[in-house]
Amino acid sequence: FYEGAQLVLWTTEESKSSAEKAIETAKIYSEAVNMARDLANEPGSVCTPTALIKKGQELEAELGLKLEVWDQERLVQDRCVGLVAVGAGSENPPCMFTLTYEPSEESEIHLVLVGKGVTFDTGGISIKPADKMPLMRADMAGAAAVLGAIQIIGRLKPDIKVTAIVVSAENSPDGKAMRPGDIIVYRNGKSVHIDNTDAEGRLILADGLIQAGLIRATHILDVATLTGAASRALGPSF
Repeated sequence: FYEGAQLVLWTTEESKSSAEKAIETAKIYSEAVNMARDLANEPGSVCTPTALIKKGQELEAELGLKLEVWDQERLVQDRCVGLVAVGAGSENPPCMFTLTYEPSEESEIHLVLVGKGVTFDTGGISIKPADKMPLMRADMAGAAAVLGAIQIIGRLKPDIKVTAIVVSAENSPDGKAMRPGDIIVYRNGKSVHIDNTDAEGRLILADGLIQAGLIRATHILDVATLTGAASRALGPSF
């Protein structure tokens, strides 16, 4: 729509109430989609892990959600080794945070949404080709989608408990960056041998999935941008 345009919906008196509710619900969904899209389109110099925390704080204030933040010091203390390793080569420190929606009555279901938030992905030491590098600002689209989802949930107020977990880091080459051949050991005892530092998404998602288990998720959905692997498995989409 151009500026100043109006949308007129004709309805019967009997269906007016349901139509107004449908419009309001559509507005809630569309605003969340646009918020997630705007986040994913921001350059990596603007949308850093710290900027994602700020967005979480805004949603906490607006919707009454419960926010818990893991800064770099706490990530080290709690042995969130994937986030620490991936973020080691960047000046922008990694983070993890949760946003929890609690319904008015106790819920047996606890849905946890885990979003990959690599705010810029150079590939690290296993650096990516230069021609696709500008698109890597959107490697945090999984986190953006999860933040959009919890915004919708906070406004629609379903009768189940939902927690969004955002795991965020910038993957950059540096003297302190993780190397191919490194081995990291997660707090659940699982060890990972790093063969390619451009496979960073699964490393940070593992920290989020472990946290989902610790907060007793009954259902888990993780969202990530893994387009390279998808196209190799399924072919290009036209």
